[in-house]
Amino acid sequence: MDKQDKAMKIISGTFDCEEYWRGEDLAKLPSVKDNQAKSIVTAMDELLFVFADSAKGQDIVITYYQMNKEHTGYLNDIGFRFKPRGIVQQMEDWELAEGKNISRLLLERPILFDIKSENSAKMEYCPFAIEDNTWAVCEKFGLDFHGPDFHVVRKVNSKVYSACMNQELNLFHDFSIVRSSQELQEKGAEYLETSAFLIKDIYGVSGKGNLLVSSPKILGNVVRYLSQQERNGKRVRFIVEPFLEKEQDFSCQFYIDFHGNTEILSVQEIRNKNFAYEGTYAAKERLLELLDQKGYFEIIRKTAKKLYDDGYFGHVCIDSMVLRNGEIIPVVEINARRSMSLMKYRVDKYLAGYRLNCSFTYYSLSFHHNVEFGELLEKMEKGGLLYKPGKERGILPLSANSLMINQKIQPKEMGEKYVKGRFYVAVVYQNHKQHEELKKEFTEFLKKNSFCVI
Repeated sequence: MDKQDKAMKIISGTFDCEEYWRGEDLAKLPSVKDNQAKSIVTAMDELLFVFADSAKGQDIVITYYQMNKEHTGYLNDIGFRFKPRGIVQQMEDWELAEGKNISRLLLERPILFDIKSENSAKMEYCPFAIEDNTWAVCEKFGLDFHGPDFHVVRKVNSKVYSACMNQELNLFHDFSIVRSSQELQEKGAEYLETSAFLIKDIYGVSGKGNLLVSSPKILGNVVRYLSQQERNGKRVRFIVEPFLEKEQDFSCQFYIDFHGNTEILSVQEIRNKNFAYEGTYAAKERLLELLDQKGYFEIIRKTAKKLYDDGYFGHVCIDSMVLRNGEIIPVVEINARRSMSLMKYRVDKYLAGYRLNCSFTYYSLSFHHNVEFGELLEKMEKGGLLYKPGKERGILPLSANSLMINQKIQPKEMGEKYVKGRFYVAVVYQNHKQHEELKKEFTEFLKKNSFCVI
């Protein structure tokens, strides 16, 4: 939780944990293979520094790749104090971590032996999400850990579980579970008689696990793609539901303690583009009042109780939405883990001490020049863009490796090839006008420095 304790925290995580929850026996939806995007997701674990207790400054953040020194130096200067440790010291050695979640790497690599030998303090493991080897890591290295069993985590994170949760709570939610390509053909044809529909991977993650089907031709292509996988021994398990015209995505973050007590931490508005996460913003008073009127928070508490009764406790992020007709869908998906919105909440708490607001977002960039992060920070500061305490607005860089990873791992013989990166930032401001001006200024700054904003 967010309460301080005396133990040193070991913080780590795998951001595409759903990929490891789903198992290899399940069929997948059609998608475009993007190795550069996969590399970026692997490097996103650097964002976990926000969960360190800066007041103590002793918590250790273990990442796939060693965090950038200029970045961690900047974070330390503005008040985020923690100890970074990378499993792979040089990003050029990325193959050492390929295809493995963080808990598997912690079992195989000596980093925790080294940390234990250097520190005599009591240590508590705080993962982004519970993985198949989380308990094994804690047992092997003598780390304190308070969390549910892996099979419970896998169950409650399934889209089947969240869909059935809606039924149990008597909430409006029309869905079907399809278990074969033939069943998808039949159910899909029924939905297309009235509207487009969504196919959801039961362990899909934002931007990767949803497919919009708007015509019989698209449906036929998907059915053929899945039937081929069935012939190769894969199991078909998908959620099928009507496509709803939504007005607003939002999420609720809460914590269930070991005894079943629930604390609601925050509500964040989520902006998505083509089903993929684009940014997180503080919930407006208008939305909070609507949720209160509709009994949303009572539904959240009932959801928390059901999760606890089924064996889960810990951090939860519920994805919800407001439809264009004003109706609220309280439980779209259940993310029984830490989340991007919880990170936003942690940055909010940091900025509250300065009476400032922020949005949490990223810039998808492509570039072919060599990027030195220290130089980028210097240019941002000279341009009056870099956030520092005492300023009433600025860009707070939350990541560096996710921006530079593909530059580091591309073979040298590829020459001047454009690579993709993702630059996570908090846009810090006092009022809406400052926020919009700052976003525009930063976009122009990136373009001026030879980045293409995708």
